[in-house]
Amino acid sequence: MSGPLVMSASTAMLTSLLHAELAADALVDAARLANALWHTAGEHRSNAVTDGLFELALVDGLPPQATAIGHGAKISAPAAACFNAACAAGRDDDTLAPSLFASLAIAETQKLTARQFLEAFAIGAGVSRRLASALNVEGARRFIPASAVGQLGAALSVCRALDLDRGAASSALGLAAVQVTGNARRSDAAYTLSVGNAARVGVESALIAGFGANGPQNGVSAIGLMLNVPMLESAVDDIVALTVGAASDARVAAALDILPTGLRELLAA
Repeated sequence: MSGPLVMSASTAMLTSLLHAELAADALVDAARLANALWHTAGEHRSNAVTDGLFELALVDGLPPQATAIGHGAKISAPAAACFNAACAAGRDDDTLAPSLFASLAIAETQKLTARQFLEAFAIGAGVSRRLASALNVEGARRFIPASAVGQLGAALSVCRALDLDRGAASSALGLAAVQVTGNARRSDAAYTLSVGNAARVGVESALIAGFGANGPQNGVSAIGLMLNVPMLESAVDDIVALTVGAASDARVAAALDILPTGLRELLAA
């Protein structure tokens, strides 16, 4: 794609979060969510999908970068994000799993601090939660929220973790948006795979955009039209609440203390 790319209003709002200070409540909330999802993934019972994902990761030929929770083995960052998110599929908050495990995989790979990881996840969680809530309207097409909008949060989390600029992030969001999938029941294998793939899409979209690939600049608008939720963009306006009031050092420390020990051990001191 050549020529200038013009961001839609929703994309501009989302990318404004890349270098914003986050409110203390957002960090505390994200830490609690990370704690719960981390334990869910670690306590996961094997099934055909997650077992298959792990076996594929072992033979994909990519360098080991991030941890597959529950196994302890390191696999590639996209594979780790996918596997760990799939292990958390089925929870009521699994829409946030792609953001958590995408940002954790990159944080582990890039040796980010616990605070940098938490800030990245807090943004993705806030975005995913607000957009998913907007899908609960009459007439909306039934899609798995994790793969309909969760991968936008995952892509944005990774962009924050990698310190990408707004142009790259807008492309990452667009690249993630065109890969929306999933309308399976929670009991289906396809549901588990869809949640995992949302995390992988978030990682790969951000990395590819960071390498210079352009993507459509109206990802949220496009998803809203596809899912018959034309007002999806309006949900983005509420995301500014994430950045109301910078967090004090004490509140940040309190949020970091909520993170489970095993998760913190994967990050830089």
